[in-house]
Amino acid sequence: MIRMAGTKGIQALKYLLGRNPNAVNKGIAASIPELTMRLGLDGGMAVLNATQTPGDLGDKLLTGLTDFGMSAGSGLVASRPFLGKPGIATGVDAIASIAGGLGSVPVSENVLKTKDKLMGGKGETPWEKMGREEQQRFAAELETEILAQYGLLVPRTNEYLNPGGLGTGGIG
Repeated sequence: MIRMAGTKGIQALKYLLGRNPNAVNKGIAASIPELTMRLGLDGGMAVLNATQTPGDLGDKLLTGLTDFGMSAGSGLVASRPFLGKPGIATGVDAIASIAGGLGSVPVSENVLKTKDKLMGGKGETPWEKMGREEQQRFAAELETEILAQYGLLVPRTNEYLNPGGLGTGGIG
């Protein structure tokens, strides 16, 4: 069963890329440089998206692979009918790749939430986790500031023991 799925997957990839004998010569398949350009742009944007994702390496890989898969896949599928016309196929691929990249955002967010939940977290994306931690830090700072303002906080330093400030040895 796995072998059949692999064979069908390779056949589908060959169909999308137009890889059959003499297909490039007949003008019904994209050339290797053209495919490199198309997939290279998708890969570059996926790497950019992955590097800007907070979190661990797993979060970055999931985001990058989701972005690349959806942008490259949608571009190849949409440009398939235009393989005989390279200029049109490249334009259609670019538009569909942008749409696939934008469509990958909610998909990768759901994948990241699922990953966090499976790893014992609250089911948050790295951005939600950063926001929650920042809110907690802000709340703690605000609480400390309010308690100090009303004199309810015991000071941690005593300015009378070192009136000159740090490093002056009390001179000053």
